[in-house]
Amino acid sequence: MLWAPVGGLCIANDDIKFVRGPGRDMPLLEALSDAWWSQPIFRPLEIIVGHLSDPVTLECTWAMVVQGAGLLALLAGVRALCVQAMPGHRLAHPVVQLMVLLSPATTVSVWQMDACSQTWTAALGVWSAALAWRWIGSGSAGARPAWCLLALSATMAAGLLIKENFYGWSLGLGVACTAAVVWLGRGGWRAASGASLALLPVVGLTALHLALRIWSSALLGTLSGDGESRYRAEFGSNLLTNAMASLGAAVGTGPFHAIGDVDSGAALRLMSLVSIALVAALIMFGLGIGLMERARPGVRWRALAFASTACILSLSATVPMGSVSELYGCGANVGCAMLAVAGALALWHAGSGHAILRAAVAGALGLVLCIGTYGLASRAHHFGVVWSATRALNESIVGFQSTLAPSANGSSAPAGIVHAPTECLRGFTHSQYVMPPLQALDVPLMEEWLRRRDPSRPVAFSIGTAPSAPRPNELVLDCAALPQHGHW
Repeated sequence: MLWAPVGGLCIANDDIKFVRGPGRDMPLLEALSDAWWSQPIFRPLEIIVGHLSDPVTLECTWAMVVQGAGLLALLAGVRALCVQAMPGHRLAHPVVQLMVLLSPATTVSVWQMDACSQTWTAALGVWSAALAWRWIGSGSAGARPAWCLLALSATMAAGLLIKENFYGWSLGLGVACTAAVVWLGRGGWRAASGASLALLPVVGLTALHLALRIWSSALLGTLSGDGESRYRAEFGSNLLTNAMASLGAAVGTGPFHAIGDVDSGAALRLMSLVSIALVAALIMFGLGIGLMERARPGVRWRALAFASTACILSLSATVPMGSVSELYGCGANVGCAMLAVAGALALWHAGSGHAILRAAVAGALGLVLCIGTYGLASRAHHFGVVWSATRALNESIVGFQSTLAPSANGSSAPAGIVHAPTECLRGFTHSQYVMPPLQALDVPLMEEWLRRRDPSRPVAFSIGTAPSAPRPNELVLDCAALPQHGHW
């Protein structure tokens, strides 16, 4: 949370559309209305934060505040779930929170301006799971507080209004609540009927929101193939690819960007895979032993199953997309972290009197956290490089436009030309934090925005070439002097 102001968070890459797109020129309420009625995706929090950000300097102070509040809400929700599932192990709760903080899904979500909605979607989803289990657990005991159902309804409504992928939380909670009701039904219909009221806000509010979005005719654009390709629903090989990528980001803690960097060392490229293997081993072996009658480490398995099901199935809304990045695992990583720590507790309990087994459990969990610490530092470095490069290039180009003489032919001819040599395009791309300097600026959108900003001084971009002796109305970007991505 502190790295954003320290590292100099600014708006970069496709986040720029929220501050320089045509919608930014509208008044806030008009922009929200336009997004609801004409856009296939409706993310009001991103629009609000975009209107509070500076389109000229790309500074976004309010985004840091919103993201920080969302992260704190997420961590508080994680603790609420841990209290329900692991009440006898208070020291385990901060370990789960630490794993969530070290997860690439969390950091990628918190360190982007337009991902405010993802952070808050995860926070509200986690709290919905905690409130739903609170209601179901109270219902089975015959004491159902009305405030709990009201709070669940309010949390679900807020989540649905923030981002469309909250439908994944609706599915996950629907499956978890249905399974819990069926289980309670074995003891009588009264207990099950009381608990089933949790499905009213989970299913009812989701159906209402979905109907309203279809009625506005906007959501159909995503389902029918209109709009941006990566937000379009597809049902092919992308389902397997996206599921593996999303689960990997939710389970692992390492530097996933190093896997695609051929210049990284072999050890760095294996780190993320090692963290995935260790977490998977803790989950499989630990839960296998923990579910046996002879190993009860103080974990409430039904509450754990409920929470992990709701969290992991939250991925269901984004898996059909054209492509996904780590940030969509924010929320699912909570369920994976809880399962891993519960598995470690079960193995630790079963290893009573077996020092080697306990040492292996402590070593595996410690290594996961160490890899996560390295991954966090590595991602902080790469985000910092993107922010610094974006800010420097933006200041150079915006300042250059101000020095130009008005175009002699009006807006039909450029008043100046910005040349981006090949070094501005070198380097590989991973997610939203490893990319060539020029990619972080979104050149087509910036060219259009510069024309709207000052129609008398339009600026054109020349990519890949640069004159040795630029004229007064030409700017050559010096990308070699910008901070560079390290191979770590």
